[in-house]
Amino acid sequence: MTLNQAGVADVSLAAIASQDVQNQLADQAVLVNTVLNLSERVGPGMKSIAIPRVSGMAATAIPDSGSDSTASGMTLAVDTLPLTSKREVAEFIYDSSLDSSVDLKESFFANAPGVMVEDIESKIYAELDGASASNPDHILQMSGASNLVPTIADIRLAAKLLDEQKVPQSDRYLIVTPTIKHAILAFSEVSNASAFGNADGIQKGYIGELYGFKILMSNQVTASTMVAYHRTALAFAFQKQLTAVNTRNEEKAREFVAIRGHYGQKVLAAGKKCILFNALGS
Repeated sequence: MTLNQAGVADVSLAAIASQDVQNQLADQAVLVNTVLNLSERVGPGMKSIAIPRVSGMAATAIPDSGSDSTASGMTLAVDTLPLTSKREVAEFIYDSSLDSSVDLKESFFANAPGVMVEDIESKIYAELDGASASNPDHILQMSGASNLVPTIADIRLAAKLLDEQKVPQSDRYLIVTPTIKHAILAFSEVSNASAFGNADGIQKGYIGELYGFKILMSNQVTASTMVAYHRTALAFAFQKQLTAVNTRNEEKAREFVAIRGHYGQKVLAAGKKCILFNALGS
C-alpha cells in the first residue's frame, strides 16, 4: 500500500475487490453458510481432504481385573472432498475502450464478486442435489398441488427421515425456491408464531423455522424442488481463497482483471443427511 500526495492510502481496485468478494461470500451467500466448511484443514498443495466417518461403536461393561476389554466394534469409512474447482470471472480491458464514459475496470470489480459467489452457490447446490435413492429413499415426491409444492406433511417427513439417521436436531436447513417459499408462507401453521418461530429468523437471513428446519430461499434451487439437510450433509473448502487479479500487458495495450478461486465440495455420508423433494420423486 502506498500513500498519495494527500497522505491518503492509495488502495488498488483489485485489493478492494478481494475484500469485497470475501464480504459478499459472508453476507450474501446462502448455501455456503449452511454447510461444513473445512477450509482451515487445507494445507499448501493439498488436492483433497479425507473426512472420516465412524460407525458401529457400542459401550460395554468394564471387565473384571485381569480380563480384556471388549472392542467397541468401530468401523471406519472415508469421504473424500476433492479440491478440484478452479474458477474465475475474467475480462480483458483494452486501452481502446478507455474512452468510454463508464469506468470499465471499476464496473468489473463492482460486479464480479457477486458472480463468483453465485458460481460457488451453484456448485454447492448441484452437490446437495445428490441425495440417496437407496433405502431409506431420500428422493421423494412433494404432495402439494400437482406435486409442484410441498405440504406441511412433507416437512414433517423430512424431519422424521433425518431423525432416523440420528442426525442432530440443530443446524438443519430447508432450501426452497421463491415459489415454494410463497407456498410455505401460506401454511396455516406459519401464521402461528409458536410453530414458525419469530422475527429473529428474518433478521438472521432466513425466512423462519419450522419443525427444526431453518428455511432459506435460494435462486440456485431447481424449479419445483426443495432440499432438507443437516450442516454435515456436505463439506466445502477453499484450497485458495477468492482473490482479485489486475495485470497490465503493454504489448497488447490491455489489462487483465479477474476474480479467482480454488475450492471443492462433496456430499457426505452417501447422501443420507439430505432429502430431495421434487415433482417426480426421482
